[in-house]
Amino acid sequence: MEVYQTDDHYIIQNGEYSLWCSRTNGTLEPKKGTELCSAWNPVCVGLVYGVIGKIKIHQDSDWRLLLISKRTCIGLLSGEHEVYQVNKVAMVTLSEADPVDLELELCDKHHFGMKQTKRITQSVDTQAKKRTYSEQNKPKKRDSKDRDKFEKRIFEELMKMYESNSFYYCRTYDITRSVQRQCVQYSQEGRPLWQQCDSRFFWNMHMLQEIIETQKTIADPDLADFWIVPVIQGSVDIQECVLDFTDLGLDLSPMTLQGQGQSSKDPIKYTMTLISRRSRHRAGTRSKKRGLDETGACANYVETEQIIEFNHHRVSFVQVRGSIPVFWSQTGVKYRPPPKLDKGEAVTFEAFKCHMDEQLTLYRALTLLTLTELTGKEKVIGDAYLNNVLKYNSQDVTYVTFDFHEHCRGMKFENVSSLTSAIKDIIKHMRYCWVDRKGMICEQRGVFRVNCVDCLDRTNVVQTAVARVVMETQCRKLGLLAPEETLPDSCRRIFQQMWANTGDAISKQYAGTAALKGDFTRTGERKLTGMMKDGVNSANRYYLRFNDTYRQAAIDITHGKHVSEDIMHGKVKVPEEDVRELLEKEENVKQLIEDCKVMLILEPEECLGGWSLVNADPVHGDVDRQEMDVILLLSQRSVYVAWYDDEEEQVTQYQRIFLEDIEQLEIGAEHSLFKSKAIVMRLHYRHYADGGFFHTLKAPGTRLFNNLVIPVRTFEEAKEQLHVVAEAFTAAQNLLKLELVVEEKPKLDKRKTRPHPEVVDVHQQLQENALTGIHLPRDVSNLDIEPDSSSRGNSPRLHRKAVSNIKDDGQDECKIRETRSEPAEGKLRREPDTSSKSAVKSLLSAIPKFGKTPSGSLELVMPQLNIKSSIVRKLKSGGVGAGRLLSKVPGAKFFNKNNSKDMADVTDADDNIVVIESVVVPENAQGNPGMFRTISKDDSSIDENQDVTEDDLKDDVVLDSCGILATNAQQIIESPNCILLYRK
Repeated sequence: MEVYQTDDHYIIQNGEYSLWCSRTNGTLEPKKGTELCSAWNPVCVGLVYGVIGKIKIHQDSDWRLLLISKRTCIGLLSGEHEVYQVNKVAMVTLSEADPVDLELELCDKHHFGMKQTKRITQSVDTQAKKRTYSEQNKPKKRDSKDRDKFEKRIFEELMKMYESNSFYYCRTYDITRSVQRQCVQYSQEGRPLWQQCDSRFFWNMHMLQEIIETQKTIADPDLADFWIVPVIQGSVDIQECVLDFTDLGLDLSPMTLQGQGQSSKDPIKYTMTLISRRSRHRAGTRSKKRGLDETGACANYVETEQIIEFNHHRVSFVQVRGSIPVFWSQTGVKYRPPPKLDKGEAVTFEAFKCHMDEQLTLYRALTLLTLTELTGKEKVIGDAYLNNVLKYNSQDVTYVTFDFHEHCRGMKFENVSSLTSAIKDIIKHMRYCWVDRKGMICEQRGVFRVNCVDCLDRTNVVQTAVARVVMETQCRKLGLLAPEETLPDSCRRIFQQMWANTGDAISKQYAGTAALKGDFTRTGERKLTGMMKDGVNSANRYYLRFNDTYRQAAIDITHGKHVSEDIMHGKVKVPEEDVRELLEKEENVKQLIEDCKVMLILEPEECLGGWSLVNADPVHGDVDRQEMDVILLLSQRSVYVAWYDDEEEQVTQYQRIFLEDIEQLEIGAEHSLFKSKAIVMRLHYRHYADGGFFHTLKAPGTRLFNNLVIPVRTFEEAKEQLHVVAEAFTAAQNLLKLELVVEEKPKLDKRKTRPHPEVVDVHQQLQENALTGIHLPRDVSNLDIEPDSSSRGNSPRLHRKAVSNIKDDGQDECKIRETRSEPAEGKLRREPDTSSKSAVKSLLSAIPKFGKTPSGSLELVMPQLNIKSSIVRKLKSGGVGAGRLLSKVPGAKFFNKNNSKDMADVTDADDNIVVIESVVVPENAQGNPGMFRTISKDDSSIDENQDVTEDDLKDDVVLDSCGILATNAQQIIESPNCILLYRK
């Protein structure tokens, strides 16, 4: 489509059709393409690919026309309908002012030979120039300036939204309706595509309203129909999958492919499409839109359709998601406050009834699958949901509850299979849509309506699981799979990747970040690296709240919703409800500190103080940040620095520093070449004998005092807060008869800390500890073996150990030497390389071969963990071949438990077992030996087959108390915490 500019119009032309956009009053008028000849001196300014619509911010502003300036074809539907993704838009101001550069693609017909885009403008008469100049330079009132700022901000948000690769359109296929609805509503054939579409997902419907109204009145409606193209927000993904049965070693009979036009040796191809359509009703951001409105529309409502196309057959399955359909809110979502109900039961039920009536009209039957917690914070809205379902009392509604966090605790997301197994009869009865050239063969009877709290992460995992069950059934019906066969890995990976991408897209549109648990959706397993969510780095909470105000205003204007005058005039003040929210936020921060005390501080240590601070490190922090991101805890023995992650909305890492290792506190203005922005505190400490470590912290922007949120505005107020922390540290060190140096400086010198040692990942620690015990020990990966809480002294210490005294003369010794973190420098002997894989390998290679006696046995030993595995039972019973097999495992460590040195008679060449002659177990403060706990608790169950094979290394290893620690036994043996003891 070519865009032309004249004195009074912008004209968009595509062959027989043209759209005249007035620069005087902003009207849109469809005309024939030949009408361009009547325009006075039109100048081509570039190419576009479609019209999204026009918007007007307020009555005094100009109309703006949104055009698609860049697009990408993502695939074909039914082999012929091109689906496009909007990548970039151009915003044209419909006014007589001098136009700005639209950065459009050049037209080859009118810009032949030009290599770069240039703004082509026509000459205008002198009178128009003077008028434009006088209008642009007229003194503006304050309100007008505020409106201009608001208008500019809204346009920025609109451009971000439409250029986020979240919008799709197709000129020849209705992507707003499912395959089944298009087949059932055959009576609409022959009508324009936009008149057949589902208005719930017609995202730009309001922006095209003028053309829609014009279509009803002009002599030739086709002139208007051409410009009305529905655009959806959501996700569309089209992929071709190949079933190569030769790779699977299967003999595909020719009968299977009879009539398909393929030989039995050719790989079978099918197309998979995943379309997610976001509703335009109650559209908005997570912080602004939750639950229902009075019309029954719910927030974050998305219909997802999975389509498989094989030759002339198409099968589809539809699922929906949406916020819990009651009136509820959750202020201050960043600190996870409990959801609360906003309206009474009678009003709620009326809106609930409207929502359910609409859903049943569209889908005939509903299976409500809720994944919220049955206890805890989410219980209140879950109970309200159930009460309304019972009150609605419809035979077409099935209610299923699945406490996702309870069943999948310990990252055991594979337990979702227990849900799909439980609802397999519902899935079978619901069926799916199957269409061929002659019409519908099978129809889907109802949909799953899945929800958690935000309808993002948990919802996506469950919808993926349900979709996979249905997809395998569909493939078997189409003859793509044998009755007992499963999809090849390549097809399964494509399926998982598509659902993971869809989950990320929906999450970014609603919450601004990619979905959690996306690694499980992509790979089918949860990994430690996947615990950290991908996606955009969010700013502090106040900025998000402030930014969401304009994001929400941009969405409301797109759909013709009212925007408050205060926002429109740039008066974005904190309303009364947000004042209450600030109070709640401070209370939530206090609760977060309490949670950290329980989680991090080891009994019988007691917390002497806890503070929420801001990481002001010039490299890894943000001195401009006002919201807390660090929790600082002080006990009588240690200091805990815990980092809070905005995206995960929880503490993700922490570091423990002994009080005697703290060297100095500095308080002063942060280093800057110009004026300092904040008062900061540097907490200097040493690690063993090494120095140069420090944390740079500052006070947050607000504090709670007598149930009032007090802003911290001046340097003196910030300094006062930091002095309170310093006084507590001084008092704690005095208890240990140590003296802390606290130095106040006008401005701190420029320094860079060394990387902080022994920073512990909380997710990994939670995985390695029983969920029933909240206390986190020090990182077990450094071979620290911690005593039981019952044997701890008043001043618990976590011992550090190193391996020493390795000889090469055949009389090899290896002892675990206990070292303590003493305050004095120079007394500590460290050998950091001993924990590495290379040191372990060199240790193994230095020890001669020997076998094992029939009376001896091997045991897996690991501090504080209990594990069940078949290999454990075989080792304890003296399984044949254990030494030969386990010695091949990189990093395996073997110790002789009984300290016997007479091993000369053990010479079986088949078993290459390393015996380290002595294990010295450190004693704790009360004189009891440290805890070496055998991994197996299942001594009674001994396998009849005692031979230890490589299959045993691949056997699943399950922690008794907190889920899967590794996928197989070999990973446990390779881990630095694992020790193999030889008993005679």
